[in-house]
Amino acid sequence: MSAALLAVITYFSGETVGYYFAVFYLLATFLRPAGAWFAHLRGRMTTMLEEVRYPREDAVALAERVAALEARATELAERLDVLVPETRAGLDAATARADELDRRLDAVGRKFEDSLSRLTDNQEVLSGIKAFLRLIRSETA
Repeated sequence: MSAALLAVITYFSGETVGYYFAVFYLLATFLRPAGAWFAHLRGRMTTMLEEVRYPREDAVALAERVAALEARATELAERLDVLVPETRAGLDAATARADELDRRLDAVGRKFEDSLSRLTDNQEVLSGIKAFLRLIRSETA
């Protein structure tokens, strides 16, 4: 508005200097928002640069947690390297004991079957003797 008013006054007064001021006002109209935008952009970039130099607390805390977890994973991997051979040796020993127990159980089972078969034979003999005694009693009675 001020540039248009200055151009009208210059036109009616006949001076050429007013046209220069009108052009200056028009340029200022476009340069002022551009300057504000560049100032805003510079502020944002300054803030981003500070965040890169000094990261936020949550990013620092996250980096510390990741470092702690990496250390813990390394420690667990080392412990695993120690425990695997021990576990394998324990498994081999347990397997050997289980095999020995299986052999002993099979031997006891065979012995039980032999004893049971002898007992069954003895039962038949005892039943035969009892039948013979009943027969003798019935004849004497």
